[in-house]
Amino acid sequence: PIGVQTRHVGGLPGASGPMPAGYPDPAVAPWVFITLGTTFNNDPNFFIAASQAAAEVGAVPIIALGGTDDTLLASRLKDRLPSQSQVVSTIDFACVLPACAAAIHHGGAGTTHALVTHGVPQIVVPHAADQARQGRGVARTGCGYHMSPRQATPDKLRNALAQLMADRSPQRSQAKTLQAEFATLGGVTRAAESVEAIVER
Repeated sequence: PIGVQTRHVGGLPGASGPMPAGYPDPAVAPWVFITLGTTFNNDPNFFIAASQAAAEVGAVPIIALGGTDDTLLASRLKDRLPSQSQVVSTIDFACVLPACAAAIHHGGAGTTHALVTHGVPQIVVPHAADQARQGRGVARTGCGYHMSPRQATPDKLRNALAQLMADRSPQRSQAKTLQAEFATLGGVTRAAESVEAIVER
């Protein structure tokens, strides 16, 4: 049965916090992170299509429902997701993303940025607001794909995932390159230092 929960225990090399308990070893069954964020996330068809695509390429769907009407959404998804699906309300990006082989998501700025900083190739399926801009950016930089909700069928998502998850995938390579470029920018610490320098002038 599908339930919404948050499970934390153990650890993962390279992660900064605890890992959810009960998940299969990502070295044996790769993980695909699936989410629509926390606002425009009431789209059961997206979760079903994305999780089916992940299962068909031999991956474990890690589904974060986003914390909004989780119980209602989970009830609509019950018995419609692959049996290996792991459904939670939210996740800690720093704990889970280092273990993910790919992601299918809405293109929220925070999610897109987090995936870039963890070097995860991604498929963006925008649903609202500025998400299409992030999707175009992902496609333009070569670290993943951008498709509309209408295009995001299980078959198309499966084919895109298969390309992203290949050992010598150019998207995977580009995701790692972009990760390194972002790391050289210094992140939040460098941004804070720049703001302080401007204020102190």
